[in-house]
Amino acid sequence: MTTKPPPQQRHMDRRSQLWPPTAIDLPRALAWLSKPLMPLVERYGKKVPRRGPRGFAPADVLLPAGYRAEVIATGLSAPVMTTFGPDGAAYVVESGHKVDDPPGIRRVDVGGGKPTHLHTFAGTDWVETGAVTGAIFVGEALIVTNTDRVVRIDPDGTVTTIVDGLPGRGDHQTNHPLLGPDGKVYFGVGSATNSGIVGSDNAAYGWLKDNPETHDVPARDVVLAGRNYDDRDVLGDLKRTVRTGAFVSFGTETTPGQVIPGNVKASGAILRCDADGANLEVVAWGLRNPYGLAFAPDGRLFATEHGMDNRS
Repeated sequence: MTTKPPPQQRHMDRRSQLWPPTAIDLPRALAWLSKPLMPLVERYGKKVPRRGPRGFAPADVLLPAGYRAEVIATGLSAPVMTTFGPDGAAYVVESGHKVDDPPGIRRVDVGGGKPTHLHTFAGTDWVETGAVTGAIFVGEALIVTNTDRVVRIDPDGTVTTIVDGLPGRGDHQTNHPLLGPDGKVYFGVGSATNSGIVGSDNAAYGWLKDNPETHDVPARDVVLAGRNYDDRDVLGDLKRTVRTGAFVSFGTETTPGQVIPGNVKASGAILRCDADGANLEVVAWGLRNPYGLAFAPDGRLFATEHGMDNRS
């Protein structure tokens, strides 16, 4: 006679695999279903355009009593942040994330002037599964975070990368920069994955095929328990199963006691550097996606945190 293991034991057994145990994990399911169709779509399919104006009605914006919304500028593509320059104008960051318009910076006269292009990120500077997330002025120069790097745009238009090689080509990118009271530039770097393991759900988010070596990076040395997770091989044969551990690329197994070396260019972290990119260091680690940063009057640093998705 055989008996089923108790519910708690069945739950423990499921923890060693990433296939949906009960409810459907939509990103993972989409990755499995779409993989056989993608060659046909890429060859014969038509791209769905995602450009053009969106409707808006200021009266539809819910505001506290005594406040009202008004339109300052229109015709933008994917605006994600605004900062103000020494000239008093607003500089709007357009992300370029999964849209047909490239990312860039537009200058907007707050008196109602038409937006003008300050800089457009094109060619290899436009990572379509990444994003230009924010900008801040340091003196006359504009510091911009773009996917896996931080760049400086000088008044003469010169663009210089001051920090590169950040783990920003996964689920989340390098986020909003902030000028600290110490004169340093602070910015967040989101996690590359949902929970430290690269899986087929990441293929559904579009980046795994183009960046198969991407994975989360710890800020300090970590010792692994050697737990690996089964998943379908979305980079090869869907009928094949691969095993992946933490802090390694998709399809890579880990072993008990394996040490993953820490790196200052960590994911799930808040970093800071000088305005020229020198002296990069970790401020905080162990976060998921620290998106917005702000200093309180007493000098404390606050971060908004995007929590974990409900994925298997």
